Amino acid sequence: MIVYRELAEFKVDPNKPLTVVLGNFDGIHLGHQNLIKMATNISREIKGETLVLTFYPPPQLLFNSNFKMLSSLDFKIGFFEALNIDKVLVIPFTQEFSRLTPEEFVREVLYKKISAKNIVCGFNYTFGHKGAGTVEDLINLANKFEQKVRIMEPLYIKNQLVSSTRIRKLISLGQIEEARELLGYNPRIKGKVIQGNKIGRKIGFPTVNLSWDKQLMIPGTGVYAVEIKVGSVIKKGVANIGYKPTISTERNLTIEAHIFDFAQDIYNSEIELIFYHKIRNEIAFNSLEELKNQIRNDNKIANNYFSK
Repeated sequence: MIVYRELAEFKVDPNKPLTVVLGNFDGIHLGHQNLIKMATNISREIKGETLVLTFYPPPQLLFNSNFKMLSSLDFKIGFFEALNIDKVLVIPFTQEFSRLTPEEFVREVLYKKISAKNIVCGFNYTFGHKGAGTVEDLINLANKFEQKVRIMEPLYIKNQLVSSTRIRKLISLGQIEEARELLGYNPRIKGKVIQGNKIGRKIGFPTVNLSWDKQLMIPGTGVYAVEIKVGSVIKKGVANIGYKPTISTERNLTIEAHIFDFAQDIYNSEIELIFYHKIRNEIAFNSLEELKNQIRNDNKIANNYFSK
């Protein structure tokens, strides 16, 4: 798979008709995955190639500093490759680019620069300055350049529309299983292991503390049954997201995890937390002994969950 990180880098192969699939693909949920499969099926039929055209940063982040992404760009690129995409074009979403009209986007990008034969997008795709272009506009504009547009209908699971907005809400509420149903995989976060206050070690439950990209979505505060990926090793454990009210009065949000049956020194290593189930909300205890007893019970619940 070839990844282009600037529009100017992209090169057209005149011998392979191109099907381009458009979207932000935040989270690459099941709807996105179906959209990409539609595009790769078209490419296979015409013996061509499939290009994912996306933007970074996502347009929402440019205009809303509080916006949280479901997935990093690296995660998305790795997922695209697993879905057999031939090429990815990541266009830097700048203020200048955001001012392109819908017609300019189709004419200058999709036609002149990319020479797409087929264009695939979701039912609610918008484009151009302030998202003024609709899928109906895309069909009409692309028709001028003899480009065919395919629209994927909305995907519903258990009467719920599969959307990044819905998934973001579920994750914020700690509804991990419900989010997994729409994503097709477990929510996760990568980060670097940093020094903590070592309170967990003092009470017999050492933890790893995570530094993570604050632009990424994480579950709401609470205690979770998780898997922890350290290199090629995957271990079970319990993660706490919160403010550690029992031992601190500061309002600093932290992520820490106790890894079962693990004693390696992994400071400064990158690890991945994979969330499975919310065990409880974060609680302020009256003493470290109470906290210790609760952690012991949390570990038991997590072990029972994973042994089902």
